[in-house]
Amino acid sequence: MHHGAALIRQGEKIEAVSLLVGYRSKKNFYQHFKQQIGVTPIVYKKARMGLAPLSGRQPAAERRPKS
Repeated sequence: MHHGAALIRQGEKIEAVSLLVGYRSKKNFYQHFKQQIGVTPIVYKKARMGLAPLSGRQPAAERRPKS
């Protein structure tokens, strides 16, 4: 899974990473990534790009109200 995280940091697409590290199901990759890394691959990628906090949650001021 750490190899997958490294590939995401290098800019690889998450779907491609899931296949490269041996998952045939993107859903299973997301679940195992979150279990081992602590956040989903999307949150991880955004945090590495500086777009979101690594905690996986936005600060309350930045959250959109539910419709």
